[in-house]
Amino acid sequence: MDLTRLRNQLGKAADVVSFSPTEAQRRAKSNFWSFFASGEAFPPTSVDLATAVKYAGDKRVSEWWALEGFADWFSNKDEFRQRVEFLADLALDELYHLIRDPETQATAKVAAIRMIMDVGKKVSQKASTEETVVGEKITKMNKEELEAYIRDKMDKLLVETQ
Repeated sequence: MDLTRLRNQLGKAADVVSFSPTEAQRRAKSNFWSFFASGEAFPPTSVDLATAVKYAGDKRVSEWWALEGFADWFSNKDEFRQRVEFLADLALDELYHLIRDPETQATAKVAAIRMIMDVGKKVSQKASTEETVVGEKITKMNKEELEAYIRDKMDKLLVETQ
């Protein structure tokens, strides 16, 4: 059997079996973990039904607790970070395809590359600060000052390329 096809089928089966929360359930979980993140109390080492109901701000938690997968999902305080990591990985794949696609406009490629460089901290903060200062100075220039600035930069650029 084709291994890729088997992986795809297993992935689809896992999606069907795994718990998928509603908006109200997400809100209850968010309320619960936000309370502990605020520092008002130490987070529990394990979450039981009584604790969940007490701090979730939604009495329906007691009904949801019996749903297959709900308690495990609700108790996972790292789920948000895990989902962000997963989505970031997917986003990087999409950015890769965008950059490599010959049909992608150059401006979109530059924006994607800049985003990756910023997130990866590959562009120094000093350079970014200097660019901002220069950009602010340029926006305050009148026409004559801007023309002189451009001539100066062009002269330096021509000297460097010769």
